[in-house]
Amino acid sequence: MLGFIFYFLDPCIAPVFASMAAVLFSNVFLLGMLTFCIGSIIPFVGIGLLTGSISKMTRKVYKYRQIFKGISGIILMGYALYLITSILLL
Repeated sequence: MLGFIFYFLDPCIAPVFASMAAVLFSNVFLLGMLTFCIGSIIPFVGIGLLTGSISKMTRKVYKYRQIFKGISGIILMGYALYLITSILLL
């Protein structure tokens, strides 16, 4: 149902729906509408699952935040040194 509501809120999907109109207004209207709704809701489900897994991973990684800060600091300093030396060598 969320996909069906999303159709009315997102004008980018309207061309896809309009191209399906010939099929939808025949004897397979319900099947076409169901397919369209499922296709519209798949991104929402995917993003929801991805967000849930990232949330769990973030909680586990939070314990090691000081190590990650140190590693990212070293990477940034190394990249800065690389940029400085590459400019000086030009």
